[in-house]
Amino acid sequence: MKHIRILHTADLHIDTTFFSVSQKAELLKHELLETFGKIVNIAKEKNVDAILISGDITDNGTMSQASYKYMCDAFDKICHIPVFAILGNHDFGFNYTFPENVHLFGTDLNFVSLKDADIYGAGFNFEKDVSPLKDLVIKDNGKINIMLCHGTLNGTTDNPFLSSDIEKSELNYLALGHNHSHDGVDKKGNTYYCYSGVPMGRGFDELGEKGVIIADIYENTVETEFVPLGSRKFVELSVDCDGLSNYIEVADKVMESVNDKDLYKIVLTGTPSGHINPETLSAVLQEKLFYAKVVDKTKVQVDIEELAKGQNLVGYFVKNAMNNQQALDYGLKALNGERIYTDED
Repeated sequence: MKHIRILHTADLHIDTTFFSVSQKAELLKHELLETFGKIVNIAKEKNVDAILISGDITDNGTMSQASYKYMCDAFDKICHIPVFAILGNHDFGFNYTFPENVHLFGTDLNFVSLKDADIYGAGFNFEKDVSPLKDLVIKDNGKINIMLCHGTLNGTTDNPFLSSDIEKSELNYLALGHNHSHDGVDKKGNTYYCYSGVPMGRGFDELGEKGVIIADIYENTVETEFVPLGSRKFVELSVDCDGLSNYIEVADKVMESVNDKDLYKIVLTGTPSGHINPETLSAVLQEKLFYAKVVDKTKVQVDIEELAKGQNLVGYFVKNAMNNQQALDYGLKALNGERIYTDED
């Protein structure tokens, strides 16, 4: 029975700047590089026949000499394992060569033959916004056929392709990159496909556990395993402040649900019974956690009807903002001299 075991990863984004968490940027940049080392170690531990990297090797087409050397050294450690890679939309201007076991596909569709499988690849096409599957013609249906591509499923831009393109492709497995979430493995026709997602979260738009896919691909079926990489996670934590009177009580409640490894966006909700200073709370949590930001979405505990009767600035504002709860909450806090925290802070 023909069979190949592959490790599927994508969207490495080496040398990400992590500007949104600037206080920890250099450490996270280093840990992202170390995550690539973990991927290589998993490939050895899982005894894979090939590694597939489906685009966005870098974050902006370049990487430091230290990062480049680290990647080359890692590839050298698995010189017995072939690596197949394509460029993604973030790899514009990429001009690096890797050790001999790494095959980097160009933008024109091509393939490499292994014993039981043919590996197809087409890098991101910056000149034509076209489906990477457009020119696919399987050369040998007697083999397992796998393809790497970087694009948008059922989208309109970024090398878009359709579910119907997958269904008629005759591939056994399509290793996708570009979507930073892994939402499981799907199947169209006889073709299994999935986005592996990023190997490590890089912001609060990439929440939760990240990892790689190990896929055992046979002629008629595919068995997959999601392998977490154990990197730091970006976590959004909602904290109900109903009845809490100060930042100390809120901090105590937060600490019941966190660890000192991950990065947290603490979203305050509800109606506290007293004034909670988000800036002070943030400073306290930063001392206790690896990283924390506070977003204040609490409601102000006031008698709105009574305030609206006032013949002053507050009364005028309340009367005109009563139908917009967020504007009302933000405005009353601002009028009280409080700093307003939003998701953009």
